[in-house]
Amino acid sequence: MLLLFGCQTNVNNTQNEYIKFVPKISDVAQLTLNYHFVPELSTERMLCLYGDIGNNGMISINEVYFPVQLNSTESYIFTKSCPLYYNKNFLLGTIHNHPNSNCIPSSFDVQERVKSWLYLNYTYNYTKRIIEGIVCGEVYNYYIVNV
Repeated sequence: MLLLFGCQTNVNNTQNEYIKFVPKISDVAQLTLNYHFVPELSTERMLCLYGDIGNNGMISINEVYFPVQLNSTESYIFTKSCPLYYNKNFLLGTIHNHPNSNCIPSSFDVQERVKSWLYLNYTYNYTKRIIEGIVCGEVYNYYIVNV
């Protein structure tokens, strides 16, 4: 059973269940997020989240990586893949903004996270859940997508 740091809420969207939670975020990671996600963004932007999941289930985001952005509009973003490791921290998932202020993962977001998890599971025997972060204005929401 995965215990999460902070509050949890089950959210149901387009037949998918998410667990909303509040991770522990390092000061450097939060400053990087604030730098990249200014409220005025009119197109989506995505960053990779790195850290660890402690034995007690606490999820810690220690590092943030900005991958090459290939194409971006108000409703989708395509980037190069996130590296599996960054400064000795393991990939936990991604975070991106929704300029339209819809602060829950879309069905497209879920499909992409499921594909990522299946790839990591098949290639690296990765068994942990992948985080999906959504930014709306100045609000940061974090979810675990049930695969």
